[in-house]
Amino acid sequence: SLLDGTATTGSFFWLPSTVAGENITFEFPEEVLITGFKYYQQTSTTQGDWKCQISTDGVTFTDVGAGFTLGGTPTQEVTTMSGNTTGCFFWRILGTSGSLSNIPYVYQFEFKVAAIP
Repeated sequence: SLLDGTATTGSFFWLPSTVAGENITFEFPEEVLITGFKYYQQTSTTQGDWKCQISTDGVTFTDVGAGFTLGGTPTQEVTTMSGNTTGCFFWRILGTSGSLSNIPYVYQFEFKVAAIP
């Protein structure tokens, strides 16, 4: 249910740990151009600092946009990659610092997809 259009049902919760090196990776069946995303969680708990990365092969990832703090509000729109002009088959957030809390359920990621130039 992490991508099923339901922003009010718990999909999973983070295990309490340090954020650095943790990731959530999505693989798309065709090339997409992602320029932002919305993150939905149960409460306003922050979940550490992260950065967006893209890849065409799922092995080599490239940073896109500035880092950001995940959470802090139940619905968060992340626009740090709004200038992205590169398509990808793999997209992920990679943890850089801070800590994760298991208090809120994570409900959904919703991607802003643009036309590939």
